Amino acid sequence: MKAIFSLTVLGFLLRLTMRGASGFPNDCVVSPTGDDVECRGCGLNSVPQDFSVNVTKLDLANNQLVTLQPRSFLYLPNLQSLKLEENGMRNISLGPFDGLVNLRYLSLSGNKLESSIGKNTFKPLINLRVLDLHGNYFHTSKSYPIDALLYLTNIDALSIDIFEQFSFGKRFSRLKNLTTLNLHGIDVCSIRNTSFKDLGSLEILHLTIDSRIRFIEKDALSPFRNLTLLDIDSHRTISIREVLQALYGLRNRTMEQIRSTDNFRSFENPVKIMSSDIVYLKTICVKRLYLVRNSISNIPVFVIVSWTSRHLAARQCRLRNDFLSYNSRSVFYGLYSLTYVDLSENHFDTLHPMTFRDQRNALRVLLIAENAMKVFPREAVESLDHLEYIDVTGNDISRLTPSDCEIIDSLKQRSEQFLVNLNNNPLVCSCEDLDFLHWVMTSRVLYNKDNLKCMTTRGDRIQIKDLQQNFERFQIDCASFNWLIVSIVLVFVSCLLTVFSVVSWRYSAKLRVWFRQPTDGPFTHYAFISYSDKDAKWVRERLVPQLDLDGLSFLCEDKHFVIGKDLATNILDAIDNCYKSVFVVSYHFLNCEWTRYAMQVTSGYSFRHGREHMNIVILLDDIKLSELPKLLRKNWDNAPLKRDLSGHKRIQDLHKLEINKIRIQ
Repeated sequence: MKAIFSLTVLGFLLRLTMRGASGFPNDCVVSPTGDDVECRGCGLNSVPQDFSVNVTKLDLANNQLVTLQPRSFLYLPNLQSLKLEENGMRNISLGPFDGLVNLRYLSLSGNKLESSIGKNTFKPLINLRVLDLHGNYFHTSKSYPIDALLYLTNIDALSIDIFEQFSFGKRFSRLKNLTTLNLHGIDVCSIRNTSFKDLGSLEILHLTIDSRIRFIEKDALSPFRNLTLLDIDSHRTISIREVLQALYGLRNRTMEQIRSTDNFRSFENPVKIMSSDIVYLKTICVKRLYLVRNSISNIPVFVIVSWTSRHLAARQCRLRNDFLSYNSRSVFYGLYSLTYVDLSENHFDTLHPMTFRDQRNALRVLLIAENAMKVFPREAVESLDHLEYIDVTGNDISRLTPSDCEIIDSLKQRSEQFLVNLNNNPLVCSCEDLDFLHWVMTSRVLYNKDNLKCMTTRGDRIQIKDLQQNFERFQIDCASFNWLIVSIVLVFVSCLLTVFSVVSWRYSAKLRVWFRQPTDGPFTHYAFISYSDKDAKWVRERLVPQLDLDGLSFLCEDKHFVIGKDLATNILDAIDNCYKSVFVVSYHFLNCEWTRYAMQVTSGYSFRHGREHMNIVILLDDIKLSELPKLLRKNWDNAPLKRDLSGHKRIQDLHKLEINKIRIQ
């Protein structure tokens, strides 16, 4: 019994020792089902030995697995995907992949492996489909580990480096199932007519060349007789013209896609594509053509219409509005089967309404992201009956008009799959845009609406979904703000009217004078008498009897003003019909608005030609000249008959004197 207990304890201690040496690190991430384990960057220098036997995906990238030991994965028979990139791996000992009969994906990229990989290294991987070996040191010996690769008879995708004077020899042709070849490079290399000559027997469908290239010979791609997808990225070492000339080897083919990316030399001027550049391209029936960052300045219309592509991508080509039309004809004229157009990352600020006239029954995807559009191109897309997706992200659109929303909704009715991507536009969420914001919140046509953002009047960017939660409050605040604006406007208008009224009143006499010419006679009466109501008794008892006695007719407010006519008009009519204007001035007179008004009008008249001496001033009170208003002082200086009560003891003597003066006059 003691012996059994001792063996159990010993086994437990040995297991703890193994965990301390190469156990399951705490930094590893395990999926809930336990079949997917990620141990990236955990500092491992050997493969842990206590993973679950059920693991199907294992990521050991970016560790320190410099050398793989024999049978490192023997206890993981169900493993299907294994990532070992970026480990600084120099050596693979004999039999590290023993037992991995179900492995389908293996990545050894970014290590320091050379062509001396053991012949039987990959022999156990009888079901491997994808092998990634790029970013290793095969360029140092300028050879490939072909002996090890020959056991991978079922592999269909290979990623590997190319180097100067590289060549895929006849032994590569034994990889009968290879359909995808991804070529990368560390150093600049040349692609010659002989580089792929022995791959003609393989049915390679997809070729990617992602490497700096010194030059590519004209017939280098001819061995790829079944090629359907071609991607070339030279990292700005050859021009787009050289890539187009390299299509010579693919002429008269039918292909799914051709992509050209970053094919230009940084020190050269942008390229204008000419008909001679596409002489081979136009013989290829290609569905999708991508021209991305190739420093193309222009593509003439006759070049476009010669393509038979159903997909056109011209991203980052510095194209402007003039690209889209030629002699008032759309650049896509006659391309009735065009279903996909990508014009992103150019300089378009608008699309002509007739741009896609010939694609109304074909175009399904339109990408015009990262341009300079300030308005949604509704007139260009409203006739596209089968449009399913339009991407206008990264433009300068601040809002959609009601007409824009109506067109978008109609496109949704025509195609249930239709979506619009408005993200990364400077959309505005202000009180002026309530209708647009309400449409955004209720519409089913916006792609990724939860991440859509707008800018408030305070300059804050908020998500539409956050605004939606408080939209009712936002509407109330907008209504309050609008009423505040209306109130401010009404107060301003009221103040303006008040000021206008005051000014009009202040200058009404002058206005009357400006717009009404005084009559030159004949006068119907001798004098118009202006006085304060509180001085009416003096006028009736003292002045009027004397005027009647002397036979001098007169006009005054109490007897002669026409009832129903405004007082100002009565005063002006009276002044016009009288030879003289007599002002009975007292302290009461100075405080009366209408008597002052009469003085203003007559003052204006008094300076007219021929009427300089029409005013007579009678002072009833002992008023000093300095106490008189400026207007009265002005008339005082110009009136030929004026009297001051100072020095007269009897008021009746003064009145008699005034009447005598009137009579003399």
